[in-house]
Amino acid sequence: MLSRKLYILNQVREGKSGAGRPALSAGLAAAIDTKWTDVVGQATGCSTYAQLRQLAAHERQSLQKDNS
Repeated sequence: MLSRKLYILNQVREGKSGAGRPALSAGLAAAIDTKWTDVVGQATGCSTYAQLRQLAAHERQSLQKDNS
């Protein structure tokens, strides 16, 4: 319970969520990137999450136009 309170206090003090959390190790980040490329990249052509969000937004707008 104390660690949860300290986490929340750190979020408030830093002004952002995730403050005080350790970063991913370089090896784990590389493994995630590889898996992203193999799975999501192959299926969508998106090399980043930001690109995937843009694609989803574009698809959503196209669907809304088609349904209007």
